[in-house]
Amino acid sequence: MASSNDGLQAASLRAVKTGDMAAIREVVGRFQPAVYNFLLKLCADRALAEDLSQDTFLRFVRNVRTIENPAGLRTWLYRVARNLYLDHLRKGRLRKHASLDHGADATSPPLSERLPARQATPEQALLLAGLRAQLVRSLNALPVAQREVFLLRHQEKLSFEQIASITETSENTVKSRMRYALLRL
Repeated sequence: MASSNDGLQAASLRAVKTGDMAAIREVVGRFQPAVYNFLLKLCADRALAEDLSQDTFLRFVRNVRTIENPAGLRTWLYRVARNLYLDHLRKGRLRKHASLDHGADATSPPLSERLPARQATPEQALLLAGLRAQLVRSLNALPVAQREVFLLRHQEKLSFEQIASITETSENTVKSRMRYALLRL
C-alpha cells in the first residue's frame, strides 16, 4: 500500500476519502503506534497519550477530504498530534505526573529497569541502568519545544524539514531547538 515511509499511494488515499472502512483501518493500523509512542514520550502519561492519539485519528477521519498530498500524511498526523498536546497544555489540564524513571504505580519497576539490555556484567548493568535513568530524567527536564524536536528527530527519524512542518516553525528554529536540547542533555 505504501509508496514511502511517509505517506500512501494516491489510490489508497482516494479509498480513504470515499469512506472505505478497510482503507481507514489500514491507515490507522499503520500510523497509530508511531503517533501514540510520540505522544507518550512527549507527555509521559499513557492515558493522555492514548486519548490524544485517538483524537488525532478522529481528526484524520473528519478531515481526510482536505488532505491533498498522500506522501505528507505522516507529517500531517504528527502535526495534529502535537497541536492536540499543546492545546491540552494551554487549557491547563496537564496534571502533575510521575517521571518516566518511576513506574506507573508503586509496584511496577522504573522504565530504566524495563529497557532491554545486552548481556552485560552486573557492574555494566548497574552503570547502564543509572545512565538510562539519567537520560529519562534529562529528557523530562527539557522544555516541551526542545523535547518534541529531539523525539521527532531521534525517535521518529524525521528530517528537520518535516519537523519544521509539524511544529509550524522554520527549519532554523527546529535546528536551534535541537542544538539547545543536545546542550542541555
